[in-house]
Amino acid sequence: MDVTYSSPKGSKHKGVIAKSVTVYSNDSANPTAKLSIKSRSGDENFRFEVTPEEADFGDLLPGKKEQLKIVLKNTDSTTSNLIIVDSPYFELIKKTKIKRLKLKPGQKTDIQFYLADIQDLGRFFTTLTLEADGKPGTRITIPVTGNVVAKLPEPKEKASN
Repeated sequence: MDVTYSSPKGSKHKGVIAKSVTVYSNDSANPTAKLSIKSRSGDENFRFEVTPEEADFGDLLPGKKEQLKIVLKNTDSTTSNLIIVDSPYFELIKKTKIKRLKLKPGQKTDIQFYLADIQDLGRFFTTLTLEADGKPGTRITIPVTGNVVAKLPEPKEKASN
């Protein structure tokens, strides 16, 4: 089962996000189960800054070999050794490359995502979760999204004077 929450594009939501999902089953002893999910968004105490905040591949054609780069900056006052807590789903992102895992204060690193051979039309969503080794509260989850379409929209022509 996959449960995702995506705030509207460009949203600057800060604070606690709480969602719940009710799962129904044919188990007579336990016909329902409630999953509660809670997270913090835009916390001023984050020790990492991601630019852009979401790795969005945008619209692309099936099977298109794409790659996308984002930048992660250590905004903490101490050196952070990054560890990967959870990698993007391999069926969507075939490879994730982090240039530098040890970041001094203010230092940046590139994170490169290499798209898998996606054939199914529609939006896709996965995440990369990182944290600084030995530093509780530093976990950060980076959304990775895109939309596989049958045909790309025609480029808009510039108006002639």
